[in-house]
Amino acid sequence: QSCTPLFLACGAKKNRVEMVKTFLNAGAKPNVLSGSAGNTVLHYALVSTPYDSVEAENSSALSVVKLLLKEDNSLATIKNVNGDSSLAFACVLADHKAVNYLLNFAGVPNLIHQPNQSGVTPLVVLAASEAPDSLKYQCMLHLLKHATKEDVNFQSSQNGNTPLHAVIETHSSMCSMLLLSAGADICLKNRDGKHALDLASETLKVAPAKSREHALKLLRMIESAWSSLEEASDALAMELCSADSTSQSATEGEKEEKEEEEEGEKETDLGATATEQRGGQGLGDTVVPGHGAGGGEK
Repeated sequence: QSCTPLFLACGAKKNRVEMVKTFLNAGAKPNVLSGSAGNTVLHYALVSTPYDSVEAENSSALSVVKLLLKEDNSLATIKNVNGDSSLAFACVLADHKAVNYLLNFAGVPNLIHQPNQSGVTPLVVLAASEAPDSLKYQCMLHLLKHATKEDVNFQSSQNGNTPLHAVIETHSSMCSMLLLSAGADICLKNRDGKHALDLASETLKVAPAKSREHALKLLRMIESAWSSLEEASDALAMELCSADSTSQSATEGEKEEKEEEEEGEKETDLGATATEQRGGQGLGDTVVPGHGAGGGEK
């Protein structure tokens, strides 16, 4: 279906809150999908950058999002043809207020784990966003409350980038810190064979002057994480070597103890054999002088 007036209102640059209210009150259906892309009016509302006075003040599409979901909350989990949810669209502009609101609806937190047809998850979309680092940071805080370690280390099928790769490329030092705290694996390599430290070094070299400070801070952060990883690896190697040495000593001790026991058993057997050879009688067969074996006098 083609775009309806409600779609146009959701993407309007000015006064869209009032226009959306007007169309909804007039009976406009919010669950209509647009053309071949299959977007909803909620998708439209989340990627537009209007000059509406209410939204400009809040730096969020939250006002329109609330209106639409109040009318039909099923919009929160509808995906377009490419498999993009409204949550992923909210991540494009790092609209942390809209993201936080959407995560309250049933089924939306599960969307964090689901890549679209292009092999990108909402967390990767956010990490690659060109939005200010402060907005991305707040948005990522909301997503990480529901994300797993697998989500944090998800690699896009497009280029093998993880969310950490993506935030490094966009000089997002605050988000890098969040991802490292959430268990981001700095050893994972993308399709170009580059891990986080490689990418951070390269990004600093080509960073424009306005981003150089952030890029340098990010590199120092990744270097620190890498150094900590090497120290942990060395400590583990020493611990394993110590454990092997202790285990070997214990094994040798057990072997010596077993040999001593076998030697003792051998000596006992030799003593018993010697006793039998001295007359072939045991203690119970000894004849008391003057008595027969039966104990009577002769």
